[in-house]
Amino acid sequence: MPGVRFTEEQSTNLATLDGRALDARSANPLLGDTAAAEAVERIDYDFGKFGVNRNLALSVAARAKVFDDLLRDFLREHPRATVLHLGAGMDSRVFRLDPGPGGGVVRRRLPGRDRPARRGVPG
Repeated sequence: MPGVRFTEEQSTNLATLDGRALDARSANPLLGDTAAAEAVERIDYDFGKFGVNRNLALSVAARAKVFDDLLRDFLREHPRATVLHLGAGMDSRVFRLDPGPGGGVVRRRLPGRDRPARRGVPG
């Protein structure tokens, strides 16, 4: 599969994706977002320009884990709830959660940001 390309405008949410991917590829991941790691492999972009290091990746993963845990607790208490994730961008949270049979997560992106997702990249 050829690499997915992003414009500079579309690339604004790739730094956090790169942080989650770096965490996932580490020996002891905090978040373990394998969907992010797989997405980074398919995207034709110079991720080095963001300067994401292990410390920043850990910070990104820790923030995402807090939200994941809060949402997971909410969905456990409200199994039929539907969560609306506005401005989801390249966030792969929906792949990390199991909303249960009666609930769900609905994602909405900014207009024009859906093309990469149609080419096999979460978003």
